[in-house]
Amino acid sequence: MQENIILLIIGLGLIPAMFWIDKINANSTLAKEHPEKIKKPWHKRWWIYLIAIVLVVGSIADLTNPNTYRAKPSSPKTHRLASDKEMRKEYKRTVEDRENAESQNLPGQKLNKNLATKGENFWTAKNDKKVHIFAYDGEVTAIKYMVKPDYENAVSCQSIIEKLLQDRSLKYGNDKQSSDDALLRNDETYNLYSPAHKKWYWVSFNPAEKDWVSTFSLYSGRNEDAQ
Repeated sequence: MQENIILLIIGLGLIPAMFWIDKINANSTLAKEHPEKIKKPWHKRWWIYLIAIVLVVGSIADLTNPNTYRAKPSSPKTHRLASDKEMRKEYKRTVEDRENAESQNLPGQKLNKNLATKGENFWTAKNDKKVHIFAYDGEVTAIKYMVKPDYENAVSCQSIIEKLLQDRSLKYGNDKQSSDDALLRNDETYNLYSPAHKKWYWVSFNPAEKDWVSTFSLYSGRNEDAQ
């Protein structure tokens, strides 16, 4: 009886849950900046309603059937167990789809393949060919920005990093020092904190001639050897 009540609750709550998830996706950064990349809303998928109907009708039928709970030598409940398993799988897929849709392909996030083009050894951001994305097991491990053949110094690269992280309030240094006071070198490694993401990152600059930067790489977390 308890299983049927749980299935009934899931069936009744499935459609409202899909509307709630779609509302969150619609308000995400990706939806606002690239609405054309958002997948079809969950509440507009016919099979969601089919699952809800099957769960509600099936659980009500079992609850109102007096023979359901009689002791029988063999009373298989495989269909109900299978339904539970499918619901767990569908919920997991829903969560993964939402995480992928919200990912900006920053270090530590799930790889959003809709925003990148796959290459031989890395992915390239579709909105900026200078951004190379490295991923392992579906997660972004680092992004490398190809400054060359243009020339930028380490300080001007801060503006590029702000754009990549979509955060104009980055704090450089282990003590979250103000970005206005940060005097960066073109051959050093720095920790930085993003208030927008509430996360630490670290950046490593590769020098070019004189004071210019050739490339820089951005990673998730903190580097003990960084400034």
